[in-house]
Amino acid sequence: MQMLNFNGKSIFFIGDSITANGTFLKYLRAYFEATGRNIFLHNKGIPGGTAAISCRALDEELNGYTPDFAVISLGINDIRYWEYSSSSEAAARLRIRDYYIENLLSLCRELRGRGVIPILCSPFCVNRQMSEAEQVETVVDNKEKSKIASSFYNRITFDKLNCELGVLRERIRALASEMGFAFFDMYADTYNEAEGECYKSDGIHYSEKGNLLIAKSLLKNMLGEDFVEYEPSDVQGEIFALEADERAYYFVKYNIMRDKCTGASDEELAACVRRWISDNGNASGLTQAREAGFFRFVTCHAEKQRYLTKLIRKEV
Repeated sequence: MQMLNFNGKSIFFIGDSITANGTFLKYLRAYFEATGRNIFLHNKGIPGGTAAISCRALDEELNGYTPDFAVISLGINDIRYWEYSSSSEAAARLRIRDYYIENLLSLCRELRGRGVIPILCSPFCVNRQMSEAEQVETVVDNKEKSKIASSFYNRITFDKLNCELGVLRERIRALASEMGFAFFDMYADTYNEAEGECYKSDGIHYSEKGNLLIAKSLLKNMLGEDFVEYEPSDVQGEIFALEADERAYYFVKYNIMRDKCTGASDEELAACVRRWISDNGNASGLTQAREAGFFRFVTCHAEKQRYLTKLIRKEV
């Protein structure tokens, strides 16, 4: 595989909650800093994110700054696996795959039209060693996910989900080939190397060990090098914390609120979210950490985002 030249370049990582967690990016930043590389990584993951959500949020994510590359890793939320019914599952799968590819293509075209080079990633796999537990405790307090039958959290369902993610991988690979984009096969690496300890107890999100695996895979795809773990600097810690607030902001605005506050000012959006919290509590994954992060970031968010961009690029 021919390596792209990333030295001195900025890279947006567009994805869902696995990307938004940011831990594998923290590991990669520490590696690049320790090895003298000026490669600037920007976390653009949105918890619950889909290709359609990433398209809607793109203008604001850019905020006057154009990166050189965009690594796109989406899929698990797009396939909406918990909404399948036994009578229409096959038809639902086909519709969802096509809708996902349609939105992914739109995202790539929009990026390319702005001078950004897309790099397509296959989805990460979920836990192939998922136990037969009736319910996963970490999602019980999430009102949206608690609607899922407890039978979802078993080996058979997770095998089915991995199979569907594997189908998406081939669709994404074909799209990358057709459009002339680089393709990173994250599914193969996580499927072949991820152990049960690589996942949190929900079987979908990655633990510290899993994030090290993702960093290892990305580095191999990007530079063809073997990953070595280095201690993050204090500045990287500041970036990590500020990005967590930024990702909470985008989660609330583009996932929870969706199109309810289009064009709203920071003050109007904050007031709208407070009313929503009063009516809905912690529904749809609005944890206390995300709620706090949103309200820290929403005030003068555009200025904070520009500061974060400069911090990542070592311009402050």
